[in-house]
Amino acid sequence: MKCILQWPVRENVAVAALALCVIGEACISPNLAVLGVTQLSKCEHNCELFMHMLYLSRNCGAFLVNTLLAFEIGLSNKGEYWKNFLPSLVATALAFVIYLTGLRIFKLDTKSEAGSETCRSFYLLASHVGWLKQSRTEQSYTLTSHIQDRKETAFDNLKKLVKIVLVNSSVFGFNIIYSQMLTTYGIQADSVLSPQHIRAPCAFMSSFNDTTVIILVAVILAMFSSRLRWRKLKVDLFSRMGIGLVCAVLSAFVAIVLEFERKKDCKANHGVSSLSVFVLIPQYAMIGLGEILTLVSGMQLAYLGAPKGLRCTSLGLLKTALGLGDFTAYGVLELLERFNPDWYDHHDRCMSLNLGRTDDYLLFLVGLLVGCFIFFLIVARYVSTSDRISSRTRRNATTLLGVTSQRTTSKVSVNNSNVYKEKD
Repeated sequence: MKCILQWPVRENVAVAALALCVIGEACISPNLAVLGVTQLSKCEHNCELFMHMLYLSRNCGAFLVNTLLAFEIGLSNKGEYWKNFLPSLVATALAFVIYLTGLRIFKLDTKSEAGSETCRSFYLLASHVGWLKQSRTEQSYTLTSHIQDRKETAFDNLKKLVKIVLVNSSVFGFNIIYSQMLTTYGIQADSVLSPQHIRAPCAFMSSFNDTTVIILVAVILAMFSSRLRWRKLKVDLFSRMGIGLVCAVLSAFVAIVLEFERKKDCKANHGVSSLSVFVLIPQYAMIGLGEILTLVSGMQLAYLGAPKGLRCTSLGLLKTALGLGDFTAYGVLELLERFNPDWYDHHDRCMSLNLGRTDDYLLFLVGLLVGCFIFFLIVARYVSTSDRISSRTRRNATTLLGVTSQRTTSKVSVNNSNVYKEKD
């Protein structure tokens, strides 16, 4: 009876710990990115540099934790699960000490962009509503230059909002597959053979994802010190995000093909898989490539594309899109198990957690990702077309202004010459 009463308490404590982790992530991630960029000079190059450095440090910590879990601590020690949390506790304590040290060394500006974002957000929304009302009431009148400037500003803000929605849609679609790296990919890693010195195959394979991200970020940072930058290669942020989505689709297709081969191998070996855990490296590497191209580029676009007072809000919406991607993937699995409980094969003895038919599950998630990718392409085409039209309009306006000024100058010179002739 004592154990029965203790189990709900443990479950509630675990849920509370998870909720605190989510709250901490939601509070730290958006503000840390904005606060870090504002400490540097406000240009696109430094924003890109800081975002990559932030992601590099994050994945270095993840690689260290996964390596410790895979080779030293493991995940299957009965009664000693507290050891699995030791790396996180030590890392959190070190991060807090570094944070306190940084507060003493650097005097952070209290009026930085990370503060009072709510008031600025309401102010910008109210001004946008005022512009819309004013434009509706003054459609019958002649537009003055002041009203035209306001309309152009409102249109520019609308385009920024469309870009933010585009970024969130791509991140939402990518995280549908990225969340499976932590769940379904991990189940595949546990269902194949692994060396005896690897205590946690799932954590071991996740370290390959972290390694791919670290190598790619190091290569990208090396480009900053040379002439081969992303601008020189003419790969903008939208193109990088599109390439990242394609990498996520390829990773899922590789996982589906591996699932077919794993089932054939199970049937050929009487329910015992002979495949090595290293066959999962391509799908983990592809999802790592998509991660660095999609998520980091999405963070940059969310920061650079948002108005000045809405950058923390924009990065918060980016994190919301990531969470919605996880929730969608989990919701699809729950719906399948509730309305069609026989959708997976109970006789799949190679799958220790009895989740066969993961190929169908991943294929359905790939369909969702392809739908998000099509939406991404449609909105990206709209944004690029509107940017070309606006730039063309500005060039024409500049040319017309130059011609008008030349005509005015010539008329003034002619009038002055006529005045001098009359005096003579």
